[in-house]
Amino acid sequence: MLNLSEATIVVFIVCFFCMILLTLGVVMIILENEQGKVKRIKTLIQEWDNKRGHDKCWYYPEIFEDIAKVVNVPLINNQPCVPRTDFRNNCQIFEAGIYSKND
Repeated sequence: MLNLSEATIVVFIVCFFCMILLTLGVVMIILENEQGKVKRIKTLIQEWDNKRGHDKCWYYPEIFEDIAKVVNVPLINNQPCVPRTDFRNNCQIFEAGIYSKND
């Protein structure tokens, strides 16, 4: 049978609880950081939703670039836009969808 002194047991218990508190502290820091990111993303989306002019168009890359920065996602797919005629057609579809809801 293992014969441990009271001092050894106390040291073990104190170290055990210190490790638990340290782990909880790290977890809390991580959670606070993630909550901050979620809050920032919600703000970015709300800022876009509050737009009422031409900048409300479906093609709004800045919001996605900002969100990618918040969550540390590197944007490597830097492809050019669709041809201008396709872009204009899609804007007309977007516009018709927006104004048909409000008419």
